[in-house]
Amino acid sequence: MTHSPTVSAIEPAPYRETLWQRDFKLLWGGSAVSLLGSMSATVACPLLALALTGSPIDAGRLAAAATLPGLLLLLPAGVVVDRLDRRRIMLVSQSLRGTVGIVLAISVAAGAPSILLLTIAAAVGGICMTFYNVAEVSAIPKIVLPEDLADAVAKNEARSHVALLLGRPLGGLLYSFGRFLPFAVDAVSCFVSVGALKHMRAEPFRPDPDTRRRGVTALAGELKEGLARLWTDRLLRTALTVCTVTNFFFQAVVVLLVVLGRQQQLSTILIGTLLAAPGLGGVIGTVYAQAELKEKSLMAVTIRCAWSWALLIGLVAVSSNPLIWLFGWGGVGYMGARMNIALDTYQARAVPYELLGRVAGANRFLSLGAVPFGTFCGGYAIAAFGARRTAIAIAGLIGVLAVIVTSFTLIGRPRSPRGARSG
Repeated sequence: MTHSPTVSAIEPAPYRETLWQRDFKLLWGGSAVSLLGSMSATVACPLLALALTGSPIDAGRLAAAATLPGLLLLLPAGVVVDRLDRRRIMLVSQSLRGTVGIVLAISVAAGAPSILLLTIAAAVGGICMTFYNVAEVSAIPKIVLPEDLADAVAKNEARSHVALLLGRPLGGLLYSFGRFLPFAVDAVSCFVSVGALKHMRAEPFRPDPDTRRRGVTALAGELKEGLARLWTDRLLRTALTVCTVTNFFFQAVVVLLVVLGRQQQLSTILIGTLLAAPGLGGVIGTVYAQAELKEKSLMAVTIRCAWSWALLIGLVAVSSNPLIWLFGWGGVGYMGARMNIALDTYQARAVPYELLGRVAGANRFLSLGAVPFGTFCGGYAIAAFGARRTAIAIAGLIGVLAVIVTSFTLIGRPRSPRGARSG
């Protein structure tokens, strides 16, 4: 299979550096604006559903429509991304999402929105984001110099946390001025991203002609190939297992903190601040992650994160002080940012470009797939055993996971694939 030339192979060094900086800034900036708009609309959708019907069930259905279709399509999206032009996939995804946003904004402004329209818009938006995200993360190695890959991944991680911190309050503020405004802003943000993508060079993203000529019957085999690549890399497999298991538990912690906050009679503002703590911790974590990546392997970062998470959740479990909860939960986000950067950087370096979409899709499917199950099980656990006992159990189970991973490393340290670097 022939590989399209990377940015590091097609231009002289000074011009090459200018090219990757320009392309990455366009991609990063467009995605940042789009993500901010998406977060705003995510807040406005359930608010509008409640205003229309007064039913929390409809609000829950909207949340499910925005997440489940995209989650289920993560694996096929990886196959499509590896077959086709990644830049074009991003352009189509953002254009479609922006168009849906315009239709929804006009409908709301005209006073004629319906739950059906909201549900369809949420589902289409979630699917578009799935294809866009997989295409973006697998496109980074084509536009970033190898020595700057960790820096690019860190900037993307910081962007996500900042958008989470700012996007939700912005959505509530815009909604208070006009119900249609969050959707209009989301649509505009999508087309800002489209404009940025159109100014990027197209050459690095052109797929291998042999790959495009494969028939539909080859899809299952290509998906299996991507899953096999993920499974046979012991570093990726171990790190992804830790992320999946802890993501499950962390969703239970979100429910847990709300319950503990209510028991302490904290205001909704303080509870919201508490839940936002991982976002701030994540932003701080991205600042210091690169220095650690230069000294630590992916496995070392994974072990450190597992032990830190167990201790931090344990701190939340044994304390009744909201400030301790804030510190512990924020610390989880701080370590999570370092874990995400280490994992994504290693993945981009170790996985061949023609498999990167499938591996990235499988990675997200497994790690994000644990989220709804964690929330569901967490609620039942708290109802059955109480908030405090559930918190202690979660800390203990993450501690057991840390012991297993540490033992696994001591018994037989996995070696990186030839030619790969773990940071």
